[in-house]
Amino acid sequence: MVEAQILSHNVAFVADAAHSRRAAELGAGKGVSRSHYSARFRANQHSNTKDIRAMTKPSTAIIGACGEHYIAAYLSGFKLIVAMPRGGIPGSDLFVTNEKGGQAIRVQVKTGTQATRNTKDEGEIYLWATSYAAIERDDKHLWYAYVWLNGWPNEENLPEVFFVPSKVVVKCMKGCREDNDTWPYFWMRADDAKKYQGHAGLQSLLDALDS
Repeated sequence: MVEAQILSHNVAFVADAAHSRRAAELGAGKGVSRSHYSARFRANQHSNTKDIRAMTKPSTAIIGACGEHYIAAYLSGFKLIVAMPRGGIPGSDLFVTNEKGGQAIRVQVKTGTQATRNTKDEGEIYLWATSYAAIERDDKHLWYAYVWLNGWPNEENLPEVFFVPSKVVVKCMKGCREDNDTWPYFWMRADDAKKYQGHAGLQSLLDALDS
């Protein structure tokens, strides 16, 4: 990895130097400095990178990984111990405990890029695709972290995070199944979601770790 980074740096340096020499040749006798062309070259590089990012739509797997790592960093920032298990463990993207040790909480992370919607009957809601398999996972040691990326990282808005106990998710998913919804999803009214959002939801998770 380090060798690859050094090689990449050297290639960029050589390319920049070549452009600078070319700029000097073109600008000779015309009052145009090497720094002027070098600045234009760098600006073009930055512009091209932005264009590529705007044109490329991330895959579902990348979006999911983005949410998982964001939640892991978020919880670690509050002095919690967070571990990412290997794949293949149902309903467990993260294992979380505090510095005291004890019973860990499993966290299933669900991430969406467009997690809000205005409905006629319920008003503004948050919603994320969630499998009906969640109904079989009613466990006080299982929580869900729902993430709305909210344009991040391409925009300056930070993601919104919600920490929801599995019993709440199970109740909602049972309702979806009774309504024969073909696209299963967990949803919350915007007003109801406040108790699970950010620090409020985190405090509930902390209380569960201490219980």
